[in-house]
Formats: sequence, structure tokens, C-alpha cells
Amino acid sequence: MTSPDLILEHAEECCFLWHQRRIAVYQPNIGLDALERLDERLLAHLDGLRVAGGEAITTLLALAPGEAGAAWAAAILCAEDGRLALLDDMLSGTVGEAAAEAAGWMDEASAGRALMHWTTTSGAALAVAAAATGFRGLAEPRLAGWAASADTSTARAALASALRLGIAPVVEVARKRASEPAVAQAAHAVLALSGSTAAGESLLATLAPVRSWSLPLIIAGRSSAQQRLREPGAGLGPWAVCMLAGAAGEPSLVPQLIARMDDPRTARCAGEALSTITGADLRTLGLTRSAPADAASGPSEDPADTDVAMDPDEDLPWPDRAAVEAWWKRQPAAGPGRLLGGLPVAQAGQLLAADNQRLRWAASVELAKSGERRLFPVDAPVATQRRLLQAGR
Repeated sequence: MTSPDLILEHAEECCFLWHQRRIAVYQPNIGLDALERLDERLLAHLDGLRVAGGEAITTLLALAPGEAGAAWAAAILCAEDGRLALLDDMLSGTVGEAAAEAAGWMDEASAGRALMHWTTTSGAALAVAAAATGFRGLAEPRLAGWAASADTSTARAALASALRLGIAPVVEVARKRASEPAVAQAAHAVLALSGSTAAGESLLATLAPVRSWSLPLIIAGRSSAQQRLREPGAGLGPWAVCMLAGAAGEPSLVPQLIARMDDPRTARCAGEALSTITGADLRTLGLTRSAPADAASGPSEDPADTDVAMDPDEDLPWPDRAAVEAWWKRQPAAGPGRLLGGLPVAQAGQLLAADNQRLRWAASVELAKSGERRLFPVDAPVATQRRLLQAGR
């Protein structure tokens, strides 16, 4: 029998590592190897909970309402033990989101059991099932019907899953529902991925103000009109304009990015955007400088400051504007067409194994937009990702 203290330790470590992983999947300094090490640690603690059996499930259920990592682990163990009903009353909000993501980590039998339970249970469970199909990565013939559901949570989840499974079955539904506020963001993301510039701009409007990375933001950046990125009054904020310029992949936007490298609020994001377009490693090329003395990073210590979000640029280098500008002037004129990581977008598949999660997301979106393949699951368990890469999927 596992002691209660040890069970709690495993549960708390799961919570911490799941939180770290959800941040890591959008980090520029993280690749498959680093993500795999995080997965191994997370799964080791899940194994410790698995050994404890029912006592572990009880501990996780108590933590789940406030800890997504506990909800993730509870969903896996409950699916394995056939006790999914224990989660039924808490499947709305973050618990349901974590349970859906957990489906992507379950063995085939457990995932099948979970999807069967959620599709035959009332309340929020159907929305969890619709989301879970996307994380499982398996074709789901009911997706279009779920996307047309009167229940907006189910419709929103189904449209989001279609981004991962292939948007063709839900494009018409997305067009019909794009004006509904409760599902607009998911509908516009589907339409933007289908190639609609107007939908890309509408998607941006649903995301503003922007200060963090997300899949819809990357889709918007790879889909929206370039004029929008050049307009200082676009209502997105200077950080988002830099990020979107990088996601757009237009070499013509590089001078705009260099001009923003003097502003501490946007310098690092502008440097990253330049690297996203050109493939230049600022550190390796010696194009960085020390952080300015007055640079702020992360939440302040002011109790009156309501912005407690972590700094998305925390691990990025500070570009030296003069050095970057001189380097750019020495580069040959870019040819026509967009770039990603210095490569023509037609070669984006080469970047799916890059040591940069943000670049991998951009490559995945680019490939899905081209119709070459469905969205590659850059946030899936690394074992799943390696299997897909090996199979050329």
C-alpha cells in the first residue's frame, strides 16, 4: 500500500509538471528532446499514482477542480479502472479541458472506454468527447454533427478538433456559425486554415488584446492580410504586431521589426520574429546585447498591478538593433514568397523536428493550410509525435 504522503507527492508533481508542459509546448527554446524529458518525468509520477490505485484517484479528484494536472491524471486512471462516472459532475471548464487532453495519453482501450462514456453521458460530457477526438487524432464521422450542435460548448470543441483532424467536414458549418459569438473564434480558425484572409482578420479580432502564444494566434498570423500587420492602429498591441509579422513570414516586414528592437517592450519579440522569417540565430551570429537596466520581465511585485501573466519573451535574447540592421543589409535580396525559418514555405515540413516549439507550430499550420497534411500535433506526447514523424504524417 502506498502512503498518503507519497500519493500526494506524486499528485502534486503531476500538477506541477503538467503546468510546465503546457507552457513548454509554446516555448522557442524547447524541442522534441527537451519535451520528451518532461514527458518521462510526468509519466513516472503517473505510474506512481497508478500503483496506488483507488486512493490515488480519490486524492486527484479532490485536487482536480483547482489543478488541471490532477484532472488530467484522474481522467487517465479513471478510464483505465472503468470509473469515469466519478468525473461526470466536474467536466465543465478546466477539468473537462484536461480530461479531453488526457485522451491523447490513454491506451487504445481506455480511450475507447472514455469516448463511449462521454458520448453517452448528459451535461458537459459530449463537449469533452468532441474535444477528446482531436487530441486522439483519429477520424470521427460525428464531428460535423457535433459542430452543428445547439450546445455551443460541443460545437466549439468539435470545430477546434477539426483543426487537428482535418477541416473539410466542418467548413460549411463554420461558415454558417461564424457570426455566433460563442463559437466565432473556433469557426474563424477553421475558415482561416482553409485559406480565408477575411477569416484570419476576424480571428485576430476575437483574440485581441494579445500577449501570449496560442494555436489560434498562429493560424491568424499565417492567414491574415499583411496590410493589417503594417497598420499601427490595428488594436492588437505592439507585441502582437511583432509576433504576427514573424508568423506571416514576409521578408518585406523585416525593416519594421528591426525598427522595434529599440523598444524594450517589443525588442525580444521583434528579434524572434526576424529569426522566424530568416532562420537567423541571433546568439550564434553575435547580434545580441545585454538586457537594458530598466527592462521588466514577468509579473511585477506591485499588488495593484492586475497583469500577472508570465513574460512570453522571458527566454529570448535581446537583439542589438545596429548589429541586426547591418547584418540585414548584407543579406541578398529575398526572392518572392514567404519564408519560415529561412526556408520557402513549401519546405515547411523540414521544420517539424526543429528545436523550437513555436517554429514547429508555424510549420504545422503552414502544412495544414497548404492541404498537404492535417495539423501536426506539436503538443502531443512525444512518443506519438515521433511515430507520426517516422511515418511521414
